[in-house]
Amino acid sequence: MNGGCSDSPHGGIHMKVMKGVVKAADILVMIAILAIMLITVADILIKWIFNSSITGVTEYSQILMVFVLLSAAGTSMTDSHIKVDIV
Repeated sequence: MNGGCSDSPHGGIHMKVMKGVVKAADILVMIAILAIMLITVADILIKWIFNSSITGVTEYSQILMVFVLLSAAGTSMTDSHIKVDIV
């Protein structure tokens, strides 16, 4: 007995649901990062070409960063943190 959910007859179902939730969060994070990159590049180009910026780009980027923080849960669950050995 290891004390985890695998002892329960529904443990496998819970893990499948959690993996689905993590996968959905990963997709949201990818979309959020792409959106942050696109609106930042668009703001830079418009500022360079028209000498005027897009209103609210910083605020949109900050809101989208909340979705990026969702990836921390998936990283923790799958133990896929970046590990570095120092010699």
